[in-house]
Amino acid sequence: MILSRSSPNSTVSSENGPKYVPNRRFWCEEVNEDSIYAVYLKKITYSCNTDLKASSVENVRSPKNGFHENDNRRRSMGKGKRDHSIDSGITRCDESANRRVKVKDNDGQCLQWETRQIRILKAATLEHIMEYILLLTGSKSDDSVVNHCPNGLLEEERNNVSHVMHVLFSTYRSYCSPHELFIILMNCSRRCCPKQFQFVLHYWLSNYPDDYTTTMKEASSEKVMLALQSMSITLTKPSSEVKEYKRLIDILLALPKIDDAVYRKALCIFQDLKASKVENVANNYLFAKGSSSCILELDSKFVAQQLTAIDLENFLSLQPYSMISGPRSNQKVKNSIKNFNLLSKHVIVTILKSYSPDSVASHWIDIAAQLRKMKNFNSLKAVIAGLTNESIYRLKNVVWSKISRGAMEMFVNLSTIVDDVNNQTTLRQTQLEIEGTAKASFHEDSFGTIPYLGTFLTDLTVIDTKQPNYIQSAKAEDKKLVNLEKCSKQFEIITQLQLLQKNLRAALTAFHQSQQINGFSKLPPHYCAPTVPRVARLFRNWFQDSNVSAITENDCYELSLSLEPKSKSK
Repeated sequence: MILSRSSPNSTVSSENGPKYVPNRRFWCEEVNEDSIYAVYLKKITYSCNTDLKASSVENVRSPKNGFHENDNRRRSMGKGKRDHSIDSGITRCDESANRRVKVKDNDGQCLQWETRQIRILKAATLEHIMEYILLLTGSKSDDSVVNHCPNGLLEEERNNVSHVMHVLFSTYRSYCSPHELFIILMNCSRRCCPKQFQFVLHYWLSNYPDDYTTTMKEASSEKVMLALQSMSITLTKPSSEVKEYKRLIDILLALPKIDDAVYRKALCIFQDLKASKVENVANNYLFAKGSSSCILELDSKFVAQQLTAIDLENFLSLQPYSMISGPRSNQKVKNSIKNFNLLSKHVIVTILKSYSPDSVASHWIDIAAQLRKMKNFNSLKAVIAGLTNESIYRLKNVVWSKISRGAMEMFVNLSTIVDDVNNQTTLRQTQLEIEGTAKASFHEDSFGTIPYLGTFLTDLTVIDTKQPNYIQSAKAEDKKLVNLEKCSKQFEIITQLQLLQKNLRAALTAFHQSQQINGFSKLPPHYCAPTVPRVARLFRNWFQDSNVSAITENDCYELSLSLEPKSKSK
């Protein structure tokens, strides 16, 4: 049995270890001053080819990216017949670099398996996490830079490094600001491989451009400049005042040593920032408010299309990582919640103020059915919430007894989908597993799944409540370690939202291209963002009527009592 060495100056603890994971077994916890690792034991199996006649050991040079073209075939052991012509020796099935070991003919014994340690980062400081991302993924010649980087990383450990990078940039805003993380990244830039530094920087720019375009405070900007001066980094653009650099994108464009791909990406984001300011001013007229109209005059499919367009606009403009901080500090999440409550209020008010409440209720059920076809679960949940409100649900004689059997069956089926029973199990399965990223259906006006945001907000709130943000270091009381296990769970929720957004954008792009092909018009460039279907100005005016939002729950209940008084108890 062979065990890889643990990091020096580390203590080992096996208490409260993680549960059993397939193909590996928890061994202990490695506690350092600035990090905590969960150590697992994994059995590595060897394959042997006995048709060899040589006796020397030959290391085959690996390509620049650290992976060999035959790695995928090694990882597929057990799924098909193995091609022994690929390997001419005893092959490590788990390593990224290809190693060939030639054995003598009379050597009947060879190593069949060994036990290796897998170290998974559990908690660490932000500085250690950044080093873990930048330094651990370098070439094997750079392994001596960090004492916690053993030679020959397993595939599982390499995957964990990239996983930690995704988790860090999705959740770090709960622990520091973008400019503080930028300083940490620049501090590690000289000790890591330049290609890896440029890769991480490009990943950050591509996936989270808002971090670089948000205006910094004057103190924050000055702090970044002083940090760069302490690193002996001078900007290419001479400036006598720090106030010129208001954003991280300005500082990034002025850095002397920056890759061409990163510079082009940063310049593109900077130009898009200027263009977006002009577009926002031109679209403000759509938010003018006017008088309301009767819902029965509007076709059910038209109403569902307009509600879907509103939800589509809100959902695609939402940054999933911003939901970690909660709805109170996120204006876009607040707007989504406000629209949800406003739609439920419209359902209640239009039924209670109508001369034919049962007809209006049936009309809203038809709208809900159209929303289900369009996979708009956010508005579907809001409409059903309005129909099941106490002020409406109690109207048995005025409303529910007069609704047709088919409409009633449809209402029951739709209510089952969005029911809160068992933590919204049916809704979760429908909007994530059954529909999820399924192919869009344009003939039903569906561009993809628009989820109910309340499900994700609830999950993020539960995770934030149950687990702490920091773990106290056992060796250094003044250091707080970021709880990466909590961040990983938050990242899972964020990834689900990002996948749904990507599916919607892809469907919108395909729809616009099909429309332009049918119209024999010129296709836009592939990098252009798809446009969201516009909401009719009259419908937006009706939807955002201030008179409806001013009505309280008590007012609705009084209107309900006027339609159908309480039955006298015998």
